Amino acid sequence: MKNFVSSINREKIPIDISQDEIILRVLFDPSFYNKKKDSLTRKAFWPKATGDDEEQRRRVSVMRRQYSTDTDCKKSSRAIRMNGDYVGFVSFMGVHIEHVNKLKYGVTASLEFTPLDKKGNYIHSKLAYVNQPGSPMHAELVYDFPLIPNDPNPSHRLFAEELATLLKDSVHLDPEPGSTSWLGGAMVCTSP
Repeated sequence: MKNFVSSINREKIPIDISQDEIILRVLFDPSFYNKKKDSLTRKAFWPKATGDDEEQRRRVSVMRRQYSTDTDCKKSSRAIRMNGDYVGFVSFMGVHIEHVNKLKYGVTASLEFTPLDKKGNYIHSKLAYVNQPGSPMHAELVYDFPLIPNDPNPSHRLFAEELATLLKDSVHLDPEPGSTSWLGGAMVCTSP
């Protein structure tokens, strides 16, 4: 099923993310998805582990699929500078996050709407519209406390491993990663 929402001009994107809204996380090989092993890795849901910015050590960038097209999500993802090659996406919903939260690994996470302007800065008012310049569909998976540098962070590790295991069948590898358009199937997922 194609997403035609972006053809509607100036549709306001709601701040609240519903539990059944499809969320996309871009995948890079080998960091987030290991093509040789055909497996999603915990690092797909792992915040940046270094640096002085505690906020960034608790946040993982994602996209709200309903408020963009699959092709726009791909274009946005291909612009990211990461070690590794872009290979596609993993899709999930808030219900997956809540499922893992209930397992009580010592850390919880939630989804937060964090639209970005065309320079990549947060739009702090969170007033964003479909089709506006930048990444109005941007959101973040936010852990309740940051990773500690130079620490194994067992709570975060267990949470991310469980989420990767839960979502192993929601990986959407891009059949044409060099193309500027998404040519793969519908990026959907089912509840846990």
